[in-house]
Amino acid sequence: MLRMSDAHHWPGRPSPCDGETFSSWFARVAHANFLSPSDLYAAVLPGARLYSVDLDRRSDPDLLNVLSKNTGIPEEQLLTLFLTEFQGRVYERDNPKAPLTWLPHSGGSRNSFGQQACPRCLASSTPFYRKAWRLSFATICPKHGTGLIDRCHKCGYAIAPLQTPSERLFCHCHNCGADLRSAHEPKADRIDQDVQAFLEDVVKRGAAPLGQNGYVHSLSYFWILRKLLRLVVSGEFSLPIQEHVLKETGWTLGSPSIRRLKNVDRLPPTPRRLALRFASHLANDWPDNFISACRAARLTQRRLLRAEEHAPFAFVAVVEAHLCEGPTTVDNRQFDRAVDFLVRHNQQPTHAALSDLLNNRIHAKRHLAAAGRQCAPYGTHRYWKLDGVAPETREAAKRAAKLAGENVGPWVDRIIQKALEQKL
Repeated sequence: MLRMSDAHHWPGRPSPCDGETFSSWFARVAHANFLSPSDLYAAVLPGARLYSVDLDRRSDPDLLNVLSKNTGIPEEQLLTLFLTEFQGRVYERDNPKAPLTWLPHSGGSRNSFGQQACPRCLASSTPFYRKAWRLSFATICPKHGTGLIDRCHKCGYAIAPLQTPSERLFCHCHNCGADLRSAHEPKADRIDQDVQAFLEDVVKRGAAPLGQNGYVHSLSYFWILRKLLRLVVSGEFSLPIQEHVLKETGWTLGSPSIRRLKNVDRLPPTPRRLALRFASHLANDWPDNFISACRAARLTQRRLLRAEEHAPFAFVAVVEAHLCEGPTTVDNRQFDRAVDFLVRHNQQPTHAALSDLLNNRIHAKRHLAAAGRQCAPYGTHRYWKLDGVAPETREAAKRAAKLAGENVGPWVDRIIQKALEQKL
């Protein structure tokens, strides 16, 4: 049993590596003394239990004091292992009752995807988990240029160093035992590497260029980027915005599939990297690209500023100046004239056509519009289904798509196309 005294150091006391997280170092200390991290935590803080605690977020004075005395590492050095170095640059302040922006929770929960990793870095002589991997906008390893992982490539469980029982399993999945170093991540595109390098530079400088606004504080920039990311990933405007950006940039992404999630941090690194590329494009040449996308998606001031009490001035000023809504109602006379205009020009007065003409969604008069196009015949629509597929196959496809972070339809479409290309 470990002795907690000033006179004796523990047998195993590895030094923290450059850029290492506190939880990674704590796990390595436990393994060096032939204990699991949960056992060491209970020994250092009698009566306490590790469970799903995120040790990287806040420092416990009693925990640091005991670790410092028994490892010989000064408390000042241990304090540098926490995520507090991002305070004031990435997030404003740490509210214990709320999640941190860009720094999702990492713990023992199956879906706590806050800890990312580079399989090739973990294969080094001294594997450890880095603080830079905790940032959700970091999806690429700066050293190798390959994508990061945030879950087991076999079972989909979150990476949790504090749940590994021994040093031999430090780089393994705590649920199924798969070796995380065997996960294959391809080289990231140059444009995505440039986006991440820019965001890393914003963190270091504490400021970022924002078009006509000049340089803004990094907190304002990351707030805006977060808002743009949510517009790209979730909500009714996500698909129109994605289609507009693809048309505007000419990117050839094949069949992009970004799973629609309200919590963008739950996206796996690959689709999150793609979503960050879209959001970064909207932030470039501010505010021109953003305004163009909002107008194409019919996104107005009311939707953008709803429930946003702490929006930065650089965002609010642009929205109020360029995306102010027109008349909120359309009377019967205006509606009838719009219908007559479309009929005279040989167009069907459908809801979509009337909305474009009147610059109003006319929800209250939707039933008066002509019926839109009928659905395509069965088997010819984009969202089709396969008949005769066993239920077990359907469930396996759902699990595989979820593991890849994609919707089932696009995932099946991509897999079938890939198989056909190999056959033909």
